[in-house]
Amino acid sequence: PLLAALVAYPQTAPPLARLLETEPPWRGQALESFAAQIADLSALRRLYAELKGGPHPPSEQEIQPFLDRLVKAGEYDEAYATWIEALPTGRRADKATLYNGAFQYPLSGSEFDWRVAQGLGADVEVVDEGAGEPRMLRVEFSGARVDFRNVNHLMALPPGTYRLTGEVEAEALHTTRGLWWRLFCL
Repeated sequence: PLLAALVAYPQTAPPLARLLETEPPWRGQALESFAAQIADLSALRRLYAELKGGPHPPSEQEIQPFLDRLVKAGEYDEAYATWIEALPTGRRADKATLYNGAFQYPLSGSEFDWRVAQGLGADVEVVDEGAGEPRMLRVEFSGARVDFRNVNHLMALPPGTYRLTGEVEAEALHTTRGLWWRLFCL
Protein backbone atom coordinates (compact mmCIF):
# COMPACT_ATOMS: atom_id res chain seq x y z
CA PRO A 1 0.00 0.00 0.00
CA LEU A 2 2.85 2.42 0.73
CA LEU A 3 4.41 1.86 -2.70
CA ALA A 4 1.00 2.21 -4.35
CA ALA A 5 0.62 5.61 -2.72
CA LEU A 6 3.96 6.68 -4.24
CA VAL A 7 2.68 5.99 -7.76
CA ALA A 8 0.06 8.73 -7.45
CA TYR A 9 2.60 11.53 -6.96
CA PRO A 10 4.52 12.86 -9.99
CA GLN A 11 7.64 13.47 -7.89
CA THR A 12 7.82 9.93 -6.42
CA ALA A 13 6.56 7.83 -9.35
CA PRO A 14 9.71 8.13 -11.55
CA PRO A 15 12.10 6.95 -8.80
CA LEU A 16 9.72 4.06 -8.06
CA ALA A 17 9.68 3.19 -11.78
CA ARG A 18 13.50 3.20 -11.80
CA LEU A 19 13.46 0.80 -8.84
CA LEU A 20 10.99 -1.46 -10.67
CA GLU A 21 13.22 -1.35 -13.77
CA THR A 22 15.84 -3.29 -11.78
CA GLU A 23 13.38 -6.21 -11.84
CA PRO A 24 13.15 -6.96 -8.13
CA PRO A 25 11.59 -10.38 -7.42
CA TRP A 26 8.42 -8.70 -6.12
CA ARG A 27 7.85 -6.55 -9.23
CA GLY A 28 5.01 -8.61 -10.72
CA GLN A 29 3.17 -8.76 -7.42
CA ALA A 30 3.63 -5.02 -6.91
CA LEU A 31 2.25 -4.18 -10.37
CA GLU A 32 -0.75 -6.42 -9.74
CA SER A 33 -1.33 -4.71 -6.41
CA PHE A 34 -0.98 -1.23 -7.95
CA ALA A 35 -3.60 -2.02 -10.61
CA ALA A 36 -6.02 -3.09 -7.88
CA GLN A 37 -5.33 -0.30 -5.36
CA ILE A 38 -4.64 2.88 -7.32
CA ALA A 39 -7.84 4.77 -8.05
CA ASP A 40 -6.24 7.25 -10.47
CA LEU A 41 -5.97 5.51 -13.85
CA SER A 42 -3.72 8.28 -15.20
CA ALA A 43 -1.15 7.50 -12.49
CA LEU A 44 -1.08 3.86 -13.63
CA ARG A 45 -0.70 5.00 -17.23
CA ARG A 46 2.32 7.13 -16.30
CA LEU A 47 3.94 4.27 -14.37
CA TYR A 48 3.51 1.77 -17.21
CA ALA A 49 4.75 4.36 -19.74
CA GLU A 50 7.90 4.85 -17.62
CA LEU A 51 8.45 1.10 -17.42
CA LYS A 52 7.77 0.59 -21.13
CA GLY A 53 10.51 3.09 -21.99
CA GLY A 54 13.02 1.49 -19.62
CA PRO A 55 15.54 -1.30 -20.08
CA HIS A 56 13.13 -4.00 -18.84
CA PRO A 57 9.60 -3.30 -20.10
CA PRO A 58 6.72 -5.16 -18.44
CA SER A 59 6.19 -8.74 -19.56
CA GLU A 60 2.83 -10.00 -20.87
CA GLN A 61 2.03 -11.26 -17.37
CA GLU A 62 3.04 -7.99 -15.72
CA ILE A 63 0.97 -5.88 -18.08
CA GLN A 64 -2.15 -8.04 -17.63
CA PRO A 65 -3.40 -6.37 -14.39
CA PHE A 66 -3.20 -2.98 -16.13
CA LEU A 67 -5.15 -4.34 -19.12
CA ASP A 68 -7.77 -5.79 -16.76
CA ARG A 69 -8.11 -2.39 -15.16
CA LEU A 70 -8.46 -0.58 -18.50
CA VAL A 71 -11.13 -3.03 -19.69
CA LYS A 72 -13.00 -2.69 -16.40
CA ALA A 73 -12.96 1.09 -16.90
CA GLY A 74 -14.34 0.70 -20.44
CA GLU A 75 -11.09 1.87 -22.05
CA TYR A 76 -11.17 -0.92 -24.68
CA ASP A 77 -9.22 0.86 -27.43
CA GLU A 78 -6.41 1.80 -25.07
CA ALA A 79 -6.35 -1.69 -23.57
CA TYR A 80 -6.18 -3.27 -27.04
CA ALA A 81 -3.41 -0.92 -28.21
CA THR A 82 -1.41 -1.56 -25.03
CA TRP A 83 -1.87 -5.31 -25.38
CA ILE A 84 -0.96 -5.45 -29.08
CA GLU A 85 2.16 -3.39 -28.40
CA ALA A 86 3.27 -5.88 -25.73
CA LEU A 87 2.92 -8.89 -28.04
CA PRO A 88 5.96 -10.33 -29.79
CA THR A 89 6.12 -8.85 -33.31
CA GLY A 90 5.29 -12.16 -35.02
CA ARG A 91 2.03 -12.48 -33.10
CA ARG A 92 0.54 -9.12 -34.00
CA ALA A 93 -2.48 -9.83 -36.18
CA ASP A 94 -5.01 -7.89 -38.19
CA LYS A 95 -7.50 -6.17 -35.89
CA ALA A 96 -10.41 -7.85 -37.71
CA THR A 97 -8.98 -11.33 -37.11
CA LEU A 98 -9.67 -13.36 -34.00
CA TYR A 99 -6.34 -13.52 -32.18
CA ASN A 100 -5.16 -17.08 -31.54
CA GLY A 101 -8.22 -18.32 -33.42
CA ALA A 102 -6.69 -21.76 -34.01
CA PHE A 103 -5.16 -21.96 -30.51
CA GLN A 104 -1.71 -21.87 -32.09
CA TYR A 105 -0.21 -19.99 -29.13
CA PRO A 106 -0.39 -20.84 -25.43
CA LEU A 107 -3.34 -19.09 -23.80
CA SER A 108 -2.11 -15.88 -22.20
CA GLY A 109 -5.06 -15.05 -19.93
CA SER A 110 -5.55 -11.70 -21.66
CA GLU A 111 -9.02 -10.42 -22.49
CA PHE A 112 -7.94 -10.27 -26.15
CA ASP A 113 -7.00 -13.94 -26.19
CA TRP A 114 -9.16 -16.92 -25.28
CA ARG A 115 -10.07 -16.98 -21.61
CA VAL A 116 -10.97 -20.43 -20.40
CA ALA A 117 -12.32 -21.09 -16.93
CA GLN A 118 -13.19 -24.39 -15.32
CA GLY A 119 -16.61 -24.65 -13.74
CA LEU A 120 -19.12 -27.11 -12.42
CA GLY A 121 -20.59 -29.44 -14.99
CA ALA A 122 -18.01 -28.95 -17.77
CA ASP A 123 -14.31 -29.57 -18.31
CA VAL A 124 -12.58 -27.29 -20.80
CA GLU A 125 -9.12 -27.68 -22.32
CA VAL A 126 -7.13 -26.90 -25.43
CA VAL A 127 -5.93 -30.16 -26.95
CA ASP A 128 -3.46 -31.13 -29.63
CA GLU A 129 -4.65 -34.14 -31.62
CA GLY A 130 -1.24 -34.82 -33.11
CA ALA A 131 1.07 -33.99 -35.97
CA GLY A 132 -0.63 -32.15 -38.80
CA GLU A 133 -3.88 -31.73 -36.88
CA PRO A 134 -4.96 -28.31 -35.61
CA ARG A 135 -5.26 -27.63 -31.91
CA MET A 136 -8.82 -27.33 -30.68
CA LEU A 137 -10.96 -26.47 -27.73
CA ARG A 138 -12.53 -29.52 -26.12
CA VAL A 139 -15.50 -29.12 -23.79
CA GLU A 140 -16.82 -32.17 -21.96
CA PHE A 141 -20.14 -31.78 -20.17
CA SER A 142 -20.96 -33.94 -17.16
CA GLY A 143 -24.49 -34.76 -18.26
CA ALA A 144 -26.32 -32.19 -16.15
CA ARG A 145 -27.71 -28.91 -17.45
CA VAL A 146 -24.97 -26.29 -17.41
CA ASP A 147 -25.12 -22.51 -17.73
CA PHE A 148 -21.83 -22.55 -19.62
CA ARG A 149 -20.02 -19.21 -19.84
CA ASN A 150 -16.53 -20.58 -19.38
CA VAL A 151 -14.95 -19.55 -22.69
CA ASN A 152 -14.74 -16.00 -23.96
CA HIS A 153 -12.65 -13.78 -26.18
CA LEU A 154 -12.80 -9.99 -26.41
CA MET A 155 -12.17 -8.27 -29.73
CA ALA A 156 -11.77 -4.55 -30.39
CA LEU A 157 -13.26 -4.24 -33.86
CA PRO A 158 -13.66 -1.09 -35.91
CA PRO A 159 -17.18 -0.47 -37.27
CA GLY A 160 -17.99 -2.70 -40.20
CA THR A 161 -19.51 -5.96 -41.37
CA TYR A 162 -17.99 -9.20 -40.12
CA ARG A 163 -18.50 -12.89 -40.65
CA LEU A 164 -17.78 -15.40 -37.90
CA THR A 165 -17.05 -18.94 -39.02
CA GLY A 166 -15.91 -21.98 -37.17
CA GLU A 167 -16.23 -25.72 -36.91
CA VAL A 168 -17.99 -27.75 -34.24
CA GLU A 169 -17.97 -31.50 -33.78
CA ALA A 170 -20.41 -32.87 -31.25
CA GLU A 171 -20.06 -36.40 -29.92
CA ALA A 172 -22.98 -37.90 -27.99
CA LEU A 173 -24.51 -34.49 -27.31
CA HIS A 174 -28.13 -34.75 -26.18
CA THR A 175 -29.90 -31.46 -25.72
CA THR A 176 -33.35 -30.11 -26.42
CA ARG A 177 -32.23 -26.48 -26.55
CA GLY A 178 -28.97 -26.99 -28.46
CA LEU A 179 -25.78 -25.00 -28.13
CA TRP A 180 -25.78 -21.24 -28.58
CA TRP A 181 -22.91 -18.91 -29.28
CA ARG A 182 -23.45 -15.50 -27.75
CA LEU A 183 -21.88 -12.45 -29.36
CA PHE A 184 -22.40 -9.06 -27.84
CA CYS A 185 -21.00 -5.58 -27.91
CA LEU A 186 -19.56 -4.11 -24.74
